[in-house]
Amino acid sequence: MSSYNLPLNNYEASRSTGYKFTVSTKSDPSLLNLKRNIRIGNSSQKHWLQKYYSEVNHIQTYDSVKKHFKLYRVSLMGRGPRRWNTYMSQNVPNYSELSEIEKANLIAEYKERMLLPYDTKLSKNLHGNCDSSLRHIFANRFDVYVHRDSLHETKFISVVEDGLSFSAQNKIAKLQNEIWKVKYNSQKYIRNTKVLRQI
Repeated sequence: MSSYNLPLNNYEASRSTGYKFTVSTKSDPSLLNLKRNIRIGNSSQKHWLQKYYSEVNHIQTYDSVKKHFKLYRVSLMGRGPRRWNTYMSQNVPNYSELSEIEKANLIAEYKERMLLPYDTKLSKNLHGNCDSSLRHIFANRFDVYVHRDSLHETKFISVVEDGLSFSAQNKIAKLQNEIWKVKYNSQKYIRNTKVLRQI
């Protein structure tokens, strides 16, 4: 059963405008229905954009549709007991007796250890920002949000206007990133070695 929950500080103004409701499972009928409606709306938007795309006959109509072209996505944020305090209370002797400063310092130490290459234990149970957003496997409920999917919008417009599939766009982006890396490494090498090239 879905429900509308106030933020933990009880201030309605601090709730994101994208927030819709909270569910206890991902199979909640309200969540499934919302996802279905978003898919239908996105499909309709794509249909009209493709229908009116023509450089000759419908350019004015297409430009008008393009200005109002909006796609949306549903995202879930895991909520539940803060994993840091849960983990610490179960694994650190006398954790509850520590001061708030001692607890904060201990958590900071554990976070730093998690970033080390040889860490094979803590990262299985915790993650760096688990005190603000939980991995879904640890959550006992999910806040549901709906936001504009600007990346999907840009990619679909490129499909229509440039004839580039999502796969082709991803490959191009990957190649552009590799080119950037080559340029960056070359510039870094020249700066560090102060090599002067004769032209």
